[in-house]
Amino acid sequence: MASEEKRHLGHFQDGYGSSKVALKTLTRDILGKAGRISRSRALTIPAQYLCRAVLYSSAAYKLRFMNISTEDIDEVETGVKKLMCNTSSVHMSVPDLLKYGIQGGMKWERWRDKVNIERLGNVMMMLMNGGKEATLLRAEFDRL
Repeated sequence: MASEEKRHLGHFQDGYGSSKVALKTLTRDILGKAGRISRSRALTIPAQYLCRAVLYSSAAYKLRFMNISTEDIDEVETGVKKLMCNTSSVHMSVPDLLKYGIQGGMKWERWRDKVNIERLGNVMMMLMNGGKEATLLRAEFDRL
C-alpha cells in the first residue's frame, strides 16, 4: 500500500515520499531525551554539550535524509531549545536572533541550518564524484 511507511535508504517513508510517522516518532524521542536531561538538573555548559553532541547527533542522520521542511526540523528542535533556555536562564520569549546570533548572541546553532548544510554537502559530493548520480543531478539542475 502506498500510504504505508517502509524503510528506504536508512529511514522510513511512504510511497509518496512522506515521512510523517517517522517525524512524529523522532520528535517524541528527542522530547523524551530532552526531558530526561532537564530532570537531571544539568548545568548550562554540560546541558549545551549534551544538546549538541548527543541529541543532535542522534537525530542528524534521520533529519538529513527525511523528506521534511525546515519548519519540521524546527518542530523537532523545540524541546531542545526549551531545555537550553531553561538551563541558560533565558526566557523563551527572547528573540531567536539573540539566541542564535554570532555577533552579540549566545552562539547556539540552529538544527535546520546544520541539517541543510549537510544536505548541500551530500549534493556537492555526488556532483564531484561523478557517476550516474551526478548525471541525474545535472540533468535536473538543467531542467530547473
